[in-house]
Amino acid sequence: MKKLVIKLLRLAMLILVGVPPVGAAQTNGEVVIQGSIDTTLVREKKIKSIGVKIHDLNKSINGNEELVWSTISSDGTFKLSFNNTEELSYVSFQVEIDGLTNRSYTHLTYLYQTDALGYKYLLKPNDTCQVQILRNGLPRFYNKNAAMLNLQSALYTFPSFRESIDLQIATLRKQGKIEEIWKLFEDLIQDELSVKKSILDAFKDQLEPEIYERIYLDMIGKTQYDFIRGNIIPWFIATPSRRTVFLDHYDHFMSRLAFSTENIKPLSIVKSAYYTDFLLIKEQIEYVRKANTISYRGDSFIPIMNAIVAHYDGIVKEQLLVKSCVKLRKFFPVEMYTVKDQVLEHLSSSLYWTEMDQFFKRQYGKAFNFSLSDASGRIYHLADFKDKVIIMDFWFTGCSHCKVLKSNMDPIIDSLKANDDLLIVSVGLDKKRDVWLKSLKEGEYTHENGLDLFADGLGFDHPLPKYYGFIGAPVLLVIDKSGTVVPLKQPRITADVIDGKKEAAVILEHPLAQEFIRVISNLLGQK
Repeated sequence: MKKLVIKLLRLAMLILVGVPPVGAAQTNGEVVIQGSIDTTLVREKKIKSIGVKIHDLNKSINGNEELVWSTISSDGTFKLSFNNTEELSYVSFQVEIDGLTNRSYTHLTYLYQTDALGYKYLLKPNDTCQVQILRNGLPRFYNKNAAMLNLQSALYTFPSFRESIDLQIATLRKQGKIEEIWKLFEDLIQDELSVKKSILDAFKDQLEPEIYERIYLDMIGKTQYDFIRGNIIPWFIATPSRRTVFLDHYDHFMSRLAFSTENIKPLSIVKSAYYTDFLLIKEQIEYVRKANTISYRGDSFIPIMNAIVAHYDGIVKEQLLVKSCVKLRKFFPVEMYTVKDQVLEHLSSSLYWTEMDQFFKRQYGKAFNFSLSDASGRIYHLADFKDKVIIMDFWFTGCSHCKVLKSNMDPIIDSLKANDDLLIVSVGLDKKRDVWLKSLKEGEYTHENGLDLFADGLGFDHPLPKYYGFIGAPVLLVIDKSGTVVPLKQPRITADVIDGKKEAAVILEHPLAQEFIRVISNLLGQK
């Protein structure tokens, strides 16, 4: 306890650090962010420039969030600015790095740790924000709002209590005392939330009520989301016995996890950077618990959509529908296609309707007219493949799941009757052309007699994957003879299903493979 008190005192000193803002205050809504980044960090991580992403859910639906960049001087200093018309806006620090495998930039947080949601900071209009990016990649703020910003950073980076009981958990696991581990988890998250709440409350008098409420929602939303992702999901997808313990303890656990939002308005909830992410993953877990499926995403989109509609109203329901579609489109493309009109109906009076209508048109309408080159430098466009059924496979070197999908697809492609109207196109998302060419020769990601194209070293920033919102691989895109995207789930079959049997035969017997073959055969006019 003494060590914890010392840690909290040090934390308080960090949060209170601040100096008067540099330069004249802005009056036109412009936000200025200036400061320095540790030059050793720049050198070791090969950072080329630094920027901020201005987060806006509506703009993010179709990948249109604003990014503002600044070069980094030799002494590590930088300066950037953007216009902010909102009373409060969220930004996250991004870095452009030389050497990323499949994209040009990444979240600053990801340099040192995996964080599914990243760190997003509240800024006010007309702010002039002084920041120092330390060698560990974390920001230290120095300006009139330094307490607010450093408080957010402290809550994001507060050490998880999980580390303190890892040894105890390992011992209990060896002893087979699974229920005792689960009870430890219950106490763990409750203590972590309580301590963070105490830290936040210590600065309540220094914060405007709206800002306190926003940080409170961000804190409980992100902490609970991270805990579910890091602790509950690994238990759920583990062995049947551990899954049984999860099911037995779930309701009690969630009742202890709940922090009150009773007096908080729905508008505040949807303005939080994280709270509806927590609500969505909680609905996913609720569904898979009842359906007893292995994947934490479940095996169907429709029950998750129905649960959102049943449990929430107004703008909270609308935001959850939007996030569920954007986050789960890769896993349930066919089901999402069948209910897209229902989703739009629920959003009929929503500010999200226009972007979601465009989202569905991109996912299920006319295909993007791409421009991609082959190994010889020849340029191909969608129009070059008129009257063809196209299966496009997006991959990058080092992607283990891409190899799995390729091995699954080989017998499926072989099983389709030879047909000149079928074209297999692999799209390499590597940043470096020589890496892509080497992988083509090795043949671990590409298909025999297919057309191998390159995304010009832009990776996921290329207009083609960016148009569809692809952020990870592998991804399959099927286009029919009229140039329209066909909703079809990729037949990625896990190794445990194959389990040492004759791989091709097992794959072809799998329902995902059979459905894929059926749809492609119909598109080709085959029986």
